Amino acid sequence: MKIQILILFLFLISCKTEKEIIKNHLNQVSGPYSHLDPQIVSGLSASLILAKVHEPLYEINPYMAPFDLRPLLAKSLPKISKDGLTYLIELKENIQYHPCQCFTGPRYLKASDLVNSFKRMSDPRLLSPHFAYFSKYIKGMKQWYELQKERGTTDYNIPLKGLRAKSQNTLEITLTKPNLDFTYLLTSPNIAPTPIELIKYYKNDLSNIAIGTGPFRLHKEVKNHRLEFEKFENYHPMFFPSRSHPKYEQVIKENSGRRLPLLNSITTTISKESQTSWLNLLKGNLDYLEVEKDNHQDAFSGRMISPELKKKGFVIGRDNGQGNLYYFGFNNQLSPLNNSDVRRAIAKAFDYKRYNELFFNSQAIKASSFLPPGIPGNMNPPKTHFHQKNLKEARELLKPHLKSLRPLRMIVKNKTVSRQVGEFLKSELKKVGIEVILETVSFPELLKRATKGDYDIFYLSWYVGLPKGLEFFELLYGKNYPGSYNRFGYQSNSFDEIFQEARQTLSEKKQSHLVSKLNKIAIKDFPFMPLVHQRSIFIRKNNLRNFIPSNQMGGLEKFYEIKDNKWQESK
Repeated sequence: MKIQILILFLFLISCKTEKEIIKNHLNQVSGPYSHLDPQIVSGLSASLILAKVHEPLYEINPYMAPFDLRPLLAKSLPKISKDGLTYLIELKENIQYHPCQCFTGPRYLKASDLVNSFKRMSDPRLLSPHFAYFSKYIKGMKQWYELQKERGTTDYNIPLKGLRAKSQNTLEITLTKPNLDFTYLLTSPNIAPTPIELIKYYKNDLSNIAIGTGPFRLHKEVKNHRLEFEKFENYHPMFFPSRSHPKYEQVIKENSGRRLPLLNSITTTISKESQTSWLNLLKGNLDYLEVEKDNHQDAFSGRMISPELKKKGFVIGRDNGQGNLYYFGFNNQLSPLNNSDVRRAIAKAFDYKRYNELFFNSQAIKASSFLPPGIPGNMNPPKTHFHQKNLKEARELLKPHLKSLRPLRMIVKNKTVSRQVGEFLKSELKKVGIEVILETVSFPELLKRATKGDYDIFYLSWYVGLPKGLEFFELLYGKNYPGSYNRFGYQSNSFDEIFQEARQTLSEKKQSHLVSKLNKIAIKDFPFMPLVHQRSIFIRKNNLRNFIPSNQMGGLEKFYEIKDNKWQESK
């Protein structure tokens, strides 16, 4: 009898736990991802997935983005030396990792785990795509890479000059040059700490595991189909923010000081087709979704949510579009595009308004310069006319170059929308006598060819984690060509000098002034063609609370809550 009572008790406890998880469970969708190694993986989908499991030193308060930093693994903001080169960071104590068979018991965060992460970025046998970016700033990363390159195997016991664990909970980082925004780089999920036990046990192949300190642990993975996360019961104390922009005042009032995460579990479904995701949202199988171009008419009546979706209990949200730029890249090293008049002629032949209508449902912000409006260095965007279609001006600009004009090779991603954009540019340029040969390639192949200069025109977007001018102008910095972000072959000594000065200054005011100068040079030289800043639009169920309309910021799920078990239809 006692055994039966015990079994019944355990059954009831089990049912209660399962019921609670279902009650506060988030269903979301993501794109395909390659693997789970935080130091190697790239791409937005993988980064957003990993941000549930892994944590950097700092995070941005999403309700007061983009400049309100919050300590995450760190105790407080770093102590920075007067010369701006040395960062001393105290870590929180008793931060526990998710369970792993490689640990002999509970494993707690150490400063050396973060040193390991930067060493992994610098490991020549891993070929991290993030090495080039971080090694520009952190002293000794390039030298550590070259030293390990000469060895038969990588030795993680060899010190890396710019990173030191001064004690178990104190990390010291030394830079090559001062950087006003370096602390913001420490919000990247790619710097998530890596215990040496993981490196040894899995022979430095972390592509198929996800062991971190984050609010959710990966419970089950069906590769590129579904990931199931559950609340990490030993997650270190983190609380809902107390500061916000005015539009989130009510969210803060209701949640300030609550311990995170608020959700019990998450299911992330991997989908390649936007229409499949849209149908799943309408069926109630997803709690929120970014509205793709093809579903815009179903979601909206004018600029408002459609009455049908509103009645079903859906709500719309938009981001501000300050963190991205869509553009046509020009090969500045090859004739005829090495001439700025030819590049301007292409801009004058192009219908920006129609492009926005066709591919962004007129929801994107038309680019008025090379920077989004309102970010530091572009608070008052200069008046420009490159985005105003004028076929007569385009033909005048092309007249002196008619003999050198040849068919231009354009490469785009082998996706329907990208191909349609290519066809649209092709038809526009035909009106001024420029022939375009369009080629569709895979995304990795596009990046490879663009980096090599094997193209005339390409179509891409640039997304930044921190909406500041220097992040956008990485695209034009001369030393980023070849082999890095400057895929246009643009070279300007005056631009580079100002860029370096802006990067090294420790004054926000001076940096903004210098960024404004860079913007004017870019407008004059016109090395590539800015198009729009996309405003991502999300639709969500009305019982999903504290939602942030962003497809860039990772780790947002810990703030979310499914307030009611039942999806409430509007009356």
